Amino acid sequence: DREALGKYAPAEADTFTAGVVWQPSFAEGLRFSIDYYDIDIDGQIGTIQANDVLERCFLDNLQQFCGLVTTSPAGAITAVTVRFENLDRFQTNGFDIEASYRTSLDRLIGRGSGSVLMRVLANRVNELATTAATNATTTDVAGQYTSPHWTVFGLLSWEGERWGTALDLRWYGGGKIDNRRVVGEASLNGVNINDVGSTLYTNLTVDWKLPGGWLREGEVFARVSNLFDEPPAFPNTAEARTIFDPVGRA
Repeated sequence: DREALGKYAPAEADTFTAGVVWQPSFAEGLRFSIDYYDIDIDGQIGTIQANDVLERCFLDNLQQFCGLVTTSPAGAITAVTVRFENLDRFQTNGFDIEASYRTSLDRLIGRGSGSVLMRVLANRVNELATTAATNATTTDVAGQYTSPHWTVFGLLSWEGERWGTALDLRWYGGGKIDNRRVVGEASLNGVNINDVGSTLYTNLTVDWKLPGGWLREGEVFARVSNLFDEPPAFPNTAEARTIFDPVGRA
C-alpha cells in the first residue's frame, strides 16, 4: 500500500472531465465548446518553490524539507535546494471554454474577399493546490497573478488569395501576489501591497505569399510582438517571466 511504500509509492490520480460542443445550424462556421475538469493526484512528482520549502520546514516542522535548507554556523540561511519530490497531493479544477467563427469577409461585412477567423480560448482555474507532505499546509496558488483565475487568448485573422493578417491577444486576469498574505495585517503574513492588475498583450502579423515560379511555395511575413509595449507585471520575478513579457515591443 502507499503508506508502506512511502516516498517510492506511484502516483494515483482521480480525474473527471465533462464537456459539450455546440455548432448551431443557423450560423454556419460558428462553434462553441465548454469543458470542465477535476484532477486529484496522490503522490505527484513535482517541485515546490524555495519559499515553500522554508515554510514547510520552519512553520510545519517537516524534517524532509529541513534537509533541503543549508544554514551557516551562525544559523543564517545560505541556500535552499529545490528538487523533484514525491509530493503528497495535488488538486485542480476549472473550465476550458472555446468559441470560434469562420466565414467569408463578404458575408461578414457585405463586401471584400478572403476568409475571416475569430477565435477565443479561455481558461478558468478554480483551484491549483499542492500539499507537499502529510500534515503540511496546503498551498493554493489559483488566483495569484502568476496563476490567474482567468486567462483568455483571442485571434482575429483575415486570409486573402495572397495577403493575410492576424491580430492575436493574450489577457491575464489580475490577482494576488501571494494568496497567503494579508494587506495591512501586523503579523508574519502582513504586507503593504498584494495585488497586481490584469495584463493584455497585442501581437500583429502580416504575411504575403510569393508569386509563382520556383518560389511559389514561399511566404514573407512581418510580426510585431507586444505592439503596445506592455511592461512586465509587478513584481518581475523568474516565475512571472514564464508567462509575462520581459522584453517589450519587438
